[in-house]
Parts: sequence; C-alpha cells; structure tokens
Amino acid sequence: MLEPKQILFIFLDGVGLGSTDPLINPFIRAKTKFFEQLLGNKLSSELVEITSSKLVFKHIDAALGIKGLPQSATGQTAILSGLNASKIIGNHYGPYPGPSLKKILDAGNIFSDLAANGKTINLLNIYPPAYFSQKRLRENAVVYAYKSSGNKLNELDGYLNKSISVDLSGQYLQKIMPDLPLLSPYQTGKKAAEISSNYNFSFFDFWPTDLTGHRSSLSEAIELIEKLDLFLLAIFDNLKDSTLIITSDHGNLEDKSRKSHSLAKVPLIVYGQNAQDFAKVNNLTEIAGIIKKILP
Repeated sequence: MLEPKQILFIFLDGVGLGSTDPLINPFIRAKTKFFEQLLGNKLSSELVEITSSKLVFKHIDAALGIKGLPQSATGQTAILSGLNASKIIGNHYGPYPGPSLKKILDAGNIFSDLAANGKTINLLNIYPPAYFSQKRLRENAVVYAYKSSGNKLNELDGYLNKSISVDLSGQYLQKIMPDLPLLSPYQTGKKAAEISSNYNFSFFDFWPTDLTGHRSSLSEAIELIEKLDLFLLAIFDNLKDSTLIITSDHGNLEDKSRKSHSLAKVPLIVYGQNAQDFAKVNNLTEIAGIIKKILP
C-alpha cells in the first residue's frame, strides 16, 4: 500500500523576483544559504528556471491579465481557489477579501475541497487571544478559506504540537506565556517539518514579508530574509517524503526603492516527489488544481 502523500505549502506574502541590485533588493544582500543551495544563486529575476526530477523553480505571473498592481486578497484567492479572482471582480483588490472574493472562496478552495475529500489539513499559524479580541476581526483570504473548511484556527493550547509562531521564534508569545521556550528560526523550521508529517496538507501564512516591504528599511528586510532563509533551510533538511511548495501572491519585498507592491513575477519553488507536476505552471491560478490532483 502506498504511503499517504503530504504537502507543506509555505506562502510568502509579497515576495517577487527582483533585480540583482544590492541597493534595492534585500535578497541580494542577505545571507541565503537555502535559496542558493537549492537554486544555485541569490533569489532574483536573473535566476534560470529549473525543472528536474525533484525540483521545479518557475517565474510565475501574479498580474493575471489585469491592469494595476496585484493585491493580496485577489492574489491569495487565486492561489487558494484556482480562479482568476482579479478578472472575476474586474480589478486587483486587497488586503482583505470583500463579499465578492468571499463568495469565490465559499464555492471552493484548497482547504475546503481537501477536507471534503477526507484529507487532514492544518494551518500552521498560531493565533493568540489578541487576534480574536480585535474590535473588527480582519481575516485575510487564507484565514477565511481555512475556516470555511470547517477547521478552527490554532490557538495557544495548540502551540506545542500543532502550530508555529509567525515571528519564527515565539518571542511575542512570551508576553502571555512567560515560560514558553524561545526557538531559533532553524528550530521553528524543523518543528514545522515535523508537524506537517502528521497531515496530508499543511499551510503556513508568512505575512511579515509584505509588512516589511511596505514599512521597513533595507537593513530590516535583510534581517527578516535571513531568518526566513534559516527557517526554510530547516524545513528542507527535515522534509522526509513531503513535497514542499513555496510561492507568493505579488511582488513587494524584493524592491526597497518603493513602499508599494510591484509588477514582478513571483517565485514558485516545488521540491519533492511531486515537483514535476508543477513544471508547466505559469500563473497563480494553476496551483490549486494540481494540489487537489496530488491529494485526491
């Protein structure tokens, strides 16, 4: 009997493929052992696409034929639903999904479709009490889609065995859980790989990349990327038989000469036994359908 297939999806909000200018693109300045070891060089638009037995690296389109700068809500909805959300509503929209995008996600998305077919799924993020105490709870497309699958978000009681912290250390959680041990980004990545081995489909929503692209300095962006790279390196080192997918919804962090999103293509990195299934992906809408074929 074949072993159940497992996918770990790392979603990086706001990461495009930028230039090789170290004064603009923090991925060029940062220490990035994971990206360089896997792809052969720094992450940029100059990297040659790769298609091999266990690795696919593509430059994929996030604009989806619609004018204007791609936005998070429509980009994430396209990834999760497999539909061109920007075309359906007539424009790019974000950061949070409105009624039209929620309607698309309600009709079907990766989480709800896999759950309906009996697959085990887990959104790896931890959501502390402060998230739920907002006067107006703002759910991005990932959270909305996950909840539509009938699953509950991971709260503090699930931190040790079901979830990881988006700061890749758990430091901010110590304010409410003082005895919580701090983890390094590498330790957090190892934990993510271990947790994902218990589910058919695991998803991690890493949104600090977009926030840092909008608000922070080049040096702060470099610091974040180096933490992210160690996190991804640990996942790669501890992946076992799972297939790893990494992609984004639009560009932003790769160009620190601006504080807005970009028209850059975004990376699609797939490593593992099912990498070849993604060799012909050209845009955000083509990912969900392949995942559902791998996990029927």
